[in-house]
Amino acid sequence: MKRIKSKSAILILLISLIGTYFTPSITVSAAPALPAVLRVGLESYWRNVPSVPIDSPSLNIGYALAGNGDFQSGVSAVISRQSSFAAVPAGGSFVRKSSAMGYDDAAAIAFSLASSGYSAAPALDSDGAWAVYAYGYASDDAAQADADNTGGTFLPGNGRRVMLMDGSACAVIFENSSGFCRVADAQQGKTALGDRSYRGAIELMRDASGLTAVNVVSFQDYLKSVVPSEIPSGWSAEALKAQAVACRNYALDRMGIHSDEGYDLCDLSHCQNYLGAGNEAASTSAAVDATDGYLIYYDGAPINAVYFSSSGGVTDDSENVWSDAVPYLRSVADPYEYDPKVWTRSFTFAELTSAASANGMTIGAVTGVSVTMEPSGRVGSMTITGTNGSQTLTKEAIRTFFSQTPGGSLESRNFTIQDGATSGAAANIYVLSGSSSSPQPASLPGLYAIGAGGVTQQLGSASIMDGNGNVTAVGAPSGVVSSGGGVTFAGRGWGHGVGMSQHGAEGLAEMGYNFIQILQFYYTGVTVTNG
Repeated sequence: MKRIKSKSAILILLISLIGTYFTPSITVSAAPALPAVLRVGLESYWRNVPSVPIDSPSLNIGYALAGNGDFQSGVSAVISRQSSFAAVPAGGSFVRKSSAMGYDDAAAIAFSLASSGYSAAPALDSDGAWAVYAYGYASDDAAQADADNTGGTFLPGNGRRVMLMDGSACAVIFENSSGFCRVADAQQGKTALGDRSYRGAIELMRDASGLTAVNVVSFQDYLKSVVPSEIPSGWSAEALKAQAVACRNYALDRMGIHSDEGYDLCDLSHCQNYLGAGNEAASTSAAVDATDGYLIYYDGAPINAVYFSSSGGVTDDSENVWSDAVPYLRSVADPYEYDPKVWTRSFTFAELTSAASANGMTIGAVTGVSVTMEPSGRVGSMTITGTNGSQTLTKEAIRTFFSQTPGGSLESRNFTIQDGATSGAAANIYVLSGSSSSPQPASLPGLYAIGAGGVTQQLGSASIMDGNGNVTAVGAPSGVVSSGGGVTFAGRGWGHGVGMSQHGAEGLAEMGYNFIQILQFYYTGVTVTNG
């Protein structure tokens, strides 16, 4: 991996260019109260599933009302497994044999009933007390008859109960109608679910589709898992701090996005990648702790601190990717990236025809591709032309058009196009000469030009040169059509391109800038402060 060299020379240039992005602190109207705990839906593995494996050897089990950070006082108990724990939906009907007691008494009665031929287990009742439930009846009528004969209470299926199994035996039944049943490792503080472990507690939500596991975890511990999943933990400390603050802002902005599902955030990139306690690293945990309470503000309010991997030289305005022009999400020149991403993707017209069909286009067989450029040099629109018409794509649809192809969506919109991707011939180079009013293909491959400032620059496959022989822009000229049986996209960068470049943050950190300066470079007109 190539690192930035000649730092002293670059630093002089950086100071002159980057200073315009650093703004004086502005008054924060009121620092928001950060939540003590988050409810994170573990959608990656355990959303609407028939069973949730819980591999901790002993569990603190209990009950909590929605939003509580702790087990309900006086209710929780500790149980150890004999075989293996797993939570499953509780089907069928039940009979409450006795109620309003502690866990130990309920466990003793359940054991006694088992000796008499019943299937019975301690149950956490809806009133927050322990009871004893019998289960495994052949029918509702059989359960009702047993309740009538023994003085028990018939409990029809309610679609909410959850059973904690220990091998083939039921260890605990959760009524789960007034809150969420909760388990947490009783020894090490990390609850193991399959190959992942989590700090805090695991709540088990049930609906008609199955069980969903929710991690109830402190905001700080959540960030300690998120940050190393979003940026390499071996990078510079100031880059890690910048990422920690951006992640804190982003989580705060996304809070409640999953309120209809019963939790605050999910563990997927839809919110932020959250892999649990096993993903933590000492360096990123230190960055989270060092920036505890820090947020990024614009006009006195926390921003939505979107970020991405690599810009390839320039970030983008928010409205070029999404719908709104956000004042702090403005395009900035970004030549300081550490190890910027460089990529190429080639497609035959037959492959593009299949992609067009997958995207619902009815343009026939693809015959060409053309692009137009934004002032930043990123692609602003891409037109796919076929035998039955054409269709123009803009914004993120340019990238996601390729989602069904091998390799998925394009890495970025910072690319140029080349003709004849599969022909084996050298791609055309387009230049604008003094005697021509439109770009013309150059006949020589490997063409070089003297760019502005006297710097020799190799022209890309779609570079523009003015009548004086100076490179004035790099990017595919508007209207250039690929017509060689395929197309190659030659690009730089990775991701949507709005907000903070992670590779850029590392580049700036290596040049001596702190996390506040890094954040103020990428987010226009912001202040970064702790409370």
